[in-house]
Amino acid sequence: MTLIGQGEVTSKPRGIDCPRSCRWVYVRGTHIVLHATPKPGWRFKGFSSRWCNGQPAKCVFDLVSPHDCVGGACPLGAYGVRAVFARE
Repeated sequence: MTLIGQGEVTSKPRGIDCPRSCRWVYVRGTHIVLHATPKPGWRFKGFSSRWCNGQPAKCVFDLVSPHDCVGGACPLGAYGVRAVFARE
C-alpha cells in the first residue's frame, strides 16, 4: 500500500496500520476492509486500485486472485492499493 499525502489507513482484520505498517500477508479468501483517516488539515480523496476506485474512505474486497497469492498467502502490498490525501 502506498500513501500519498498525510493520513492513515488501517485494516480489518488487523495487519495494515499505514504509514507504520503498509504491507501485510493475509490468507487467500480473507475479507479485507481498509479505512482511511486524514491528518488535520488534509482530506481523503480516495483509494486507487482495481477494487477501490471511486470508493469513499472505506474500501472492501476479498483476496481471491490466484495471481497475487502464493501458497495460500496474499501480501496486500502486491495489490497496489494507494490511498490519496490532499490539503484542505
